[in-house]
Amino acid sequence: METTIYRDTEGKLTVSVSGTESPEVVTLGYKKVTEMLNMDRHLEKKEEPE
Repeated sequence: METTIYRDTEGKLTVSVSGTESPEVVTLGYKKVTEMLNMDRHLEKKEEPE
């Protein structure tokens, strides 16, 4: 199984999974994690003074 995690131009984390029998299931799990991380990152940005 190969997992790739990268940050896009907007700073959001994206995960792709390949090489498993059911990559959709694994990707769905990672999607939940990245959603939480992106939410945390979004909150961090809001707290910064302008």
